[in-house]
Amino acid sequence: MLVIGLNATVVTASPLDSIRLEVNQLRADVAKSEGELANLDRGIESTTKEIIQLYQQIEDNERILDAQQQTLNSRIQDVYKNYDYLILSIFLDARDFSDLWKRFSFLARVNKADNDLLAASRFRTEKVKELKVELAEKKRSQLELKRRKQEEYAAIQQAYEFKQVELEKRLTEMRDWQARMASMKGRSTRFDE
Repeated sequence: MLVIGLNATVVTASPLDSIRLEVNQLRADVAKSEGELANLDRGIESTTKEIIQLYQQIEDNERILDAQQQTLNSRIQDVYKNYDYLILSIFLDARDFSDLWKRFSFLARVNKADNDLLAASRFRTEKVKELKVELAEKKRSQLELKRRKQEEYAAIQQAYEFKQVELEKRLTEMRDWQARMASMKGRSTRFDE
């Protein structure tokens, strides 16, 4: 029951008004769901672009890592092939113990720099791969959320369509009832005459 105005007029809401309110609410829910689905689509598209960029970064890092690995392998081969000569030349070419120490120290620094370079490259590649896995998981969860939202949207759309049909049915029944009442009223005025 609804009270309107200062005169306290009592107006009762008809079942049709109730159904109309439900239909309007469902129409708003459908629009909201459509907006949420559009936002999810944009998020998925953005994540996909990030994943593509990460794949490119991974490929770039792997190429760099391969080049560094080849350079390092080449150095290692040269050292092993010429190890005896290298050691012999370090000993023979050294002017004194200090010079010998400097040559071994230099060789150790080169070796450490190679190892550090290789470790840094591997670390960078692993981090990018971890990020790729994280983004793939993010995309998977977004797709799952989108699937659930699509199911919600379908349910809301179905409820909306059902209420719309119910409203049309009630309106038709009301029109039929009004027509019968008008017909009966016409007959009753004939009897009163």
